[in-house]
Parts: sequence; structure tokens; C-alpha cells
Amino acid sequence: MQFSQWLICRNGALTGCLAIAILGWPGLQARAEDPELFALRQMVKADLGDAALRYIDARQKLASEDDIRALWTQRRAETLAQIGLYSSRPDEYARANDVCEEFTSNPNNRRRIPWLKWQQARGYFLRAQSDLAAYLAAPADKSRAQDVLAAVRRIVEDLEDLDADIASRLPIAARPVSRDEPLEAPIKQLHSLQVDTSLLKCESLWLRVQVYPPDSKDRIAAATLLTDTAQEVLDRTDASWPNREQLLTIYAAGQLQLAAARDGLTTLLRLSREGASDQTRSECARLAISHLCASDQPSRARALLSRIPDRQATKLLAEVEIRLAELASVPVEARQQRLSEIVTLGRSVRERFGAYWGNRADALLVRRDLGTSASGASAPPNTALDLLEVEAKQLLAAGQTAEAMRVLREGIQAEIAAENSGNALSLASRLATLMAAEQDYTAAAQLLAETTIHFAQSEEAPEKHALAVAFALRGFQGEPTDSARAAAEKLMFAQLEMWPSAPASSPVVDWFKEIMFAQNRAEEFLAALWAKAINASAASDSEAANDIVYQDLVTWMDAFCSLPVAQRTSAVDAAAESADGGPSRETFKATLAIAQLLADWPGERRRAERYRTAAKQFKSPASVNTHLQPMADLTEAVRRIEGIRGGDLSGFRQTKLSGSSSQTVAMTHATTVAMVEAIALRPVKERIAWAKAVDLTHESELALKEVASSTAQSAACRIAGWLESPKTALEQLTDLRKRFPRDAALILHLSGVAAEIGGNQIDVSDKLASILIQNTKPNSSLHLKGRWQRLLNFQARGDSAGARQEAEYFLAVSPPDDPVWLARFESIAN
Repeated sequence: MQFSQWLICRNGALTGCLAIAILGWPGLQARAEDPELFALRQMVKADLGDAALRYIDARQKLASEDDIRALWTQRRAETLAQIGLYSSRPDEYARANDVCEEFTSNPNNRRRIPWLKWQQARGYFLRAQSDLAAYLAAPADKSRAQDVLAAVRRIVEDLEDLDADIASRLPIAARPVSRDEPLEAPIKQLHSLQVDTSLLKCESLWLRVQVYPPDSKDRIAAATLLTDTAQEVLDRTDASWPNREQLLTIYAAGQLQLAAARDGLTTLLRLSREGASDQTRSECARLAISHLCASDQPSRARALLSRIPDRQATKLLAEVEIRLAELASVPVEARQQRLSEIVTLGRSVRERFGAYWGNRADALLVRRDLGTSASGASAPPNTALDLLEVEAKQLLAAGQTAEAMRVLREGIQAEIAAENSGNALSLASRLATLMAAEQDYTAAAQLLAETTIHFAQSEEAPEKHALAVAFALRGFQGEPTDSARAAAEKLMFAQLEMWPSAPASSPVVDWFKEIMFAQNRAEEFLAALWAKAINASAASDSEAANDIVYQDLVTWMDAFCSLPVAQRTSAVDAAAESADGGPSRETFKATLAIAQLLADWPGERRRAERYRTAAKQFKSPASVNTHLQPMADLTEAVRRIEGIRGGDLSGFRQTKLSGSSSQTVAMTHATTVAMVEAIALRPVKERIAWAKAVDLTHESELALKEVASSTAQSAACRIAGWLESPKTALEQLTDLRKRFPRDAALILHLSGVAAEIGGNQIDVSDKLASILIQNTKPNSSLHLKGRWQRLLNFQARGDSAGARQEAEYFLAVSPPDDPVWLARFESIAN
């Protein structure tokens, strides 16, 4: 409609009522529009929106008629909304709405209010259109989808209210009125506005259709409502309605979602050839191309590309879609290059046409999945993932790291929304690695951990989560704060709990041990690792799973042997509460038996039974699982200790280990110390013989001296005394006491060495033993060992009566709870 038609004479009078047909394209760009409005729209698309607004302001000031001022008011609202859509200035939507609100709230504008109400709904529509594009580009953001659906509901409700308002005005408009003051706009214009209201409603319903996933029930229902509504409008309009082709385009787009897809495609193909405007032909061609590409017909789609004018964003979008569909026929060696070209083309849309069109291009790149084509034919897998990776590489090569991270993050969100674990984990791993390269280890760990936990059942999850743990530890090393340590611990606990039988969890066990022992929280580590082994055994009885269990038990025993003797009992008690290890329960029981034997020498009441349990499971070294070899060698070491405690040196049968012992360093240290302590309880004249019988050597001495604990170093000094002379041990222990003056075990060793020297040193031994007795709890291991040393000293002096009297007194005052110790003291008392 031309400018001269904006002012309409009725009965010879100039009424100046608006004709809504001039308002132009509200969605699919098929509406015939006035050249001046078209020029304004092109200015907005060329990022000259502010200039367009200044032009509108000037025209409003020059307008002499209310109807002309109303027209430019409406154009101002339209232009503001267009700026919001194409220029990424969302505040302009609110400004457009304010323009409409101000106009419609003025009673003097009554006759023209319906058109501004329509324009207000149109502003809501344009914003919803922008939100839809943003949602399809990042479908993980479900709030965007809800915003679009809520906007469509509001638009439909407002348009229904407007339709009722128009209906109430029609009878008044049909009556003859004064030439000077018509009460309503001409009835023909109201009818035209009524039809255009239905058209905008259909356009809004088309937005709703696109929110839902293809072929979903919701999408089919929305498309059915759209086609029913459009059919009703088509039935009450004829070919003279200027916007009929636009409605036919929407109707056909809805048909593509239903069983009538072939009819819809036929309509679109016809309109793409015969449409009255470039906009109609262009939009119909684009919709047809999209449908043909989804149906694996890229050659037919490419034949339609010429129907879209050059230099339009829609042409670039169509080209992207066609190239994606053509990937199925691209040779493998050329695929990477083609992907790079597609990504470059998609990015050029945003660069040339702005955020709205850029989002529509991103939607094609992010959401298109060509793993299986519509016809069921084989197609290149993980195309969406490949596209994202190519785009990220291009951005990184251009130095746009932050933009590359954004692309990867949106890709992750899209894959999570689609429950595509493989792609999501792959992208999360790449983004986390990129974050780590930027020294943001905490964010890298958090991102990767959240993604892997979401897809915990995926085969890749354990390995990816272990990488998250590594990033967290790297962050803690760089910034050793309590919060960083806690974050790393949380991830390590999660790894052991969620994937106990996964090979990827094994290195995490070592990292966890290191960080927990560094904080003197060894017992927490032991409890977590024991639980992991129990869960791994219960999860599977496969050979691989059993190997993991055995490795965990060896690591547990190694850590257990690293504990000070005083802490071993509580660790054993905690493990004993959950010793049922499923298919590997006997192995757990045997492991626990050895730990119990090492927990309290020599106060264990059931040591013989427990040794048999261990020996039965860990038979000869040649017959056990390779991973359990350290346990077999440890069992042999325990046998030696039991032999020392039994005291039958002549009948002691020494079984040599096959080759070198496979015990861990901690196991070797623990059993060596235990042997030393057991020998120290034997009579002085037997000690050197026992040391040689169990192969205590200078290598054993040197190995213990490398251990930081006073217990190990004290044992090393005793070995030196047995291999060289007691004076050597005395000198070394005296020096050691300067470093650990209050160490009770060290005092006990000094007392024993003094007794070995004999002579006046036996009195020194007595004094040291008395200090130990006075400063330890009755019935404690060290207390009993101190009293035993006193008895041995009486015997060394040849004072058997004194030894018997001392033993009788002790048994009367504070008899030992442990039957082994009780028997020992009773043997001297009797």
C-alpha cells in the first residue's frame, strides 16, 4: 500500500485511519510492505537503527494529522523492536513496548488503539523470535525455551483480546457517522486488521513448534494447532488478501512436521517459484532446503539455492545446511577440510549479519547430528562434535581463547541436554585441558567432575574423572589452601566411591594416599581404600576386577604397615567391621588376619588362628596371584615372627623366599621392626642367634635407618648391636635419645641393650625399665615389656628367687589380660 493510501476518505471526509497491511514482515518475511518502511528496516539491518529513529522523529514532528502521527508512532515501536532483534540491544524491546503503552493509555487515541495493540504483540513476537534463536544455538539453556513458550502464550492471549475488541468495534464502524468525527476506523480496515491478527497468531504458534524436538509429541501437537488455526484463516480469506502467501508459507511449514509433509513441500516449492515477492520465494526456498537436507536429499536442496537472493543471511544459512547434508558423501581424507569450511561459513554469518543470524547459524552447527540419516543410511559419526572442535581450533589459532572456551562450553551443554555422554565427555575434557593451560585448574577440575558425574555410567567417566582429580591436585600444588585441598579430597573420595573397580582409579589411590598421609590422616585413607576394595569385589568377579581388588589390598597393607604401632589397632578394628568382601571375602579375611597380627605384638590372643587363616589363603608364593605375591611374602615374614615368639630356635624351620622378597618397603620395615621387637623379648643369650636365623643383616639395618620414625631407627640400632656389639647399639641409641628424649619404645631398647652388655649396665637397664613401667599404662604392651625386662635382668644376675618374687608380686597386683603374657609371668613365678 502506497503513502497516498494511508489517508482514506470516507463520505468525502479525510479520515486518516491506518491500514495495517503496510506494517511489513513480522516473521517469515513474506509481507508486501511500503518502500519507506522497507528502507527503515534495511537501515536497522545495516546497523543504522539510531539514524532510522531520528528520521522517524522528524517525520512525526512534521505530521499534521493524528492518523499520520499514529502511523509514525507505530513505525517507531516497530523500528525499536527491530533494533532489539538485529543489533543485540535487548533494552530496545522495552522501549518499543513503552511507546505502545503510552499511546494506548491515552483515551484520545481510541480509534487507533487496536493497531498499536497489534504492534505491541508484534514486539513481543520479535523478542520471542530472538530468544528462540538463542535457545536453538544453546539448547542446554532450558530457561530460554520456557521464555519462548511463555511469550507465545502471552501473545496469543493478547491477540485473542484484540480480536474481541475489534469485533466489538465493527458494529459501530458500520453505522453512518459525522464527517467531522468518525467514531471508529473504516470497517474494511478493521476487517483487515482482524485477519492480520490471526496471521500474527499463526506466526507465534510457529515459534512454539520450533521449541520442541523434531518428531516429539509436543512438536506434533503444536504443529497440528498451527495448521488448524492457519486453515481457518485461509478459509475466510481469498486470493486478494495481500498476506495470503505468507500464511500459506506458515501453513506449509507446519505441514512439514506432520503426515502431510509431502503436501507442505509441494506448496513451498511452488511458492519458491511463483511467489509474488522476493521475500516469499526466498523463505519458501529456505524451508524446503532445510526439509530436503533432513531427508538426505542435498542435491535437490542445492538446486533450490539460486531462488534465494545473494547477500542475504538466509542464503548463507541454507548453504551451511546443504554442506552439512553433503558430508555423508565426502571422502574421509577430505572431511576435515570440509568441516573447517563449514565452520568458517557459519562464523561468517555472525560477523556479517549480527547475533540473531549468528545464533541461527550456531543452531545448525551445534544441533545437527548426522550419525544416522533420516533414510537410515550410514553417515559420518559425531559430526556435531567435529564441527565444534574445528571451530574451537580456528578460534585458538586466531588467539581467541575465551571465544573458543565459550564455543566448547555451549557444545557441552547441548550434548548434556541431548544425553550424549561420549560427545559431552570429549568436549569437557578438551575444555578442561584448555582451562588448565590457562592455569585455571580449579575450574577445569570442577567442569570435568560435574560432567563425568552426570554420565557416571559411561565407560569413559572413570578416566575423565581421574583427569579432574589430577587438575584439582595441580591447583592445590600451585595454591595450597584449605579450600583447594578440600576440593581435591572431595574428588578423590568420589573417584574411589563411584568407580571402585575401574583401572583409572588406581593412580588416584596413590595420590590420595600421599595427600592424606601428609596430613596425618592415614586412618581415613585406610578406611576409604578398604571400602573401595570391598565395593570393587562386590561389583564384579572377573579376573580384571579381582586384580584391582588385590592391588588395593596390597596398597592397604602397605599403608597399614606405615602406621605407628599405636594406631594400628583402631585401623584394624575399622576394617573388621566390613570384612565381607563378596567373591574375595577369604582374601579380605586373610589380609585382616595379618594386620591383626601386626597390630599388637605380642598381645594378640588369637594369633595362631589368624596366622593359619593368612597362611591358608596366601599359600606358597608360587601358587598365589601375581598381585598377591607381596602378601605371600608378608605371610612368610609373619611366620618367622611367630617362630621367634615360640622360642624354639633349634626347631625353627626357615623357609627361604623365592627370589627377592616382593614386599613393599613399608611391609619390609614393619615386619623387620616386629622381628627385632620379638627377638628383644628372648633371653639375651639367644638374641644374636635369632637375628641370624631370620636373616637380619646390615642391609636391614641401613634400610630402617632411612625411615624417619624413632621406632624404625631404634630397631636398626638393635640390629647393629647383634651384628657387631651391644656397645655399638648403646652408642647409637644414646645419640638417638637426644632427638627423641620422651620416646618410650626407645627407652625400652636402651634397657635391653644395657642388659646385653651385662655387668653394671644391668642396673642401668633396671632403672630404664622402671622409668618405662612408671610412665606407661598397666597392661599396655610397653608396660608389660618393661616388667619383662626387669625379670630378665634378675635372671641375668643369677637371682632366680628375685625374679620369681617380682613375678608373683606383679601377678597379684596387676595380672596381664593377655593369656600369652600371663603364661610368661606365671612360668617365672612357678
